Amino acid sequence: MSQQLWSSVEIILEHLKHSQQHQLIIYKAKLALHHNEIDQAETLLTQLIEKVPLYGEAYDLLIEIYCQQEQWPSALIWAQKVLKLTPAVSARALVVADLAIKTQDFPLYWQTGRTLVHYLPVWGHEWLAIVKRYSDLFESHFFTTPNRHQALQHKIVMKALFLLASNRLPEGQTPLLRALGNILLVRLEIEIQTKLKGKRRLLVRLGAYLNQMDKLPDEIILDMLPLLLLFGENYLYQAIIEKLSLLDKEKTTELKSAMDAFTYLEQQLQSARELQLSQPQQALLVYHKLLEQYPVATEVHLGHLECLYQLGYFNNHYAVTSSIKAISAMPLPTALHTRREHVLNQFNLIAPKFEYESDPLQDHDSYVAIPLLDQN
Repeated sequence: MSQQLWSSVEIILEHLKHSQQHQLIIYKAKLALHHNEIDQAETLLTQLIEKVPLYGEAYDLLIEIYCQQEQWPSALIWAQKVLKLTPAVSARALVVADLAIKTQDFPLYWQTGRTLVHYLPVWGHEWLAIVKRYSDLFESHFFTTPNRHQALQHKIVMKALFLLASNRLPEGQTPLLRALGNILLVRLEIEIQTKLKGKRRLLVRLGAYLNQMDKLPDEIILDMLPLLLLFGENYLYQAIIEKLSLLDKEKTTELKSAMDAFTYLEQQLQSARELQLSQPQQALLVYHKLLEQYPVATEVHLGHLECLYQLGYFNNHYAVTSSIKAISAMPLPTALHTRREHVLNQFNLIAPKFEYESDPLQDHDSYVAIPLLDQN
């Protein structure tokens, strides 16, 4: 079958037609599908399930058939049945979550999240991919058809799920859970609030990794890259570029445009830094242009402030305060933190402290109860 040798499959099945092996029914159903005999395949599989109710592969193939026909409600019925039989199989929970999104059954999607988290594998980083995939299902729907109420509800539920996950995972995994949780929440937040608030959340919760970005798992780095570009955080990107070069090309293909954009941003920043030495007015123009595309980028605002100071533009209140706001009240990597302190000292200012009020593992007041899937 893997080599598409269907005539050979037919011959073998004919020889084995009197066998009682259940797996042969699966093969016969696949052969029927090859011949586009959809009804025959469905009949074979439903009869097999009636005979052997715990035969998960039969459910999986039947669900696949309904999905190919875009019969989402029928697929969901069978997906829920097999999930009740095998709740620890995360792939099946993700299928239910996907079908819940397709049928607009968001309460079921959120309920399935609890089942998924309850059976998360606790060792290694497999749980990262599972949680990320679960949230991606909602985000792919949300960013196609934005709905503020759904986004807020998803944000609350995800925070509750992250709390549940933190109770299951080893303590050493908690920093990664926080990082992933805030990356997911930032993506929703920038749709319902502002880029600056989203940037602050990201940097605050990445705090432990700001000087060792290459220590983050590949899954988090790949998930975070579009956000780094959105915020124009070139310094953090440069810190992970070597690790990105070691990843499979298949993993980075979809992110090539983001990586190319960072290359251009780095070139522009380097050009502006060189101009600052002798032509601060020209450098200021470069920073102004970059701010149009990256309005909250840390390095751009630092360079912008440095140029304003060099040129003696102390009285340009809006230009100065807007840039100070964009770099204040957030942690930065040591090099940028030192640069920020120097700039603020020049303007006789001190950066205010900032602690984001909505940690996905600590903000208990905003949690909602997520009902368990009916196991009866």
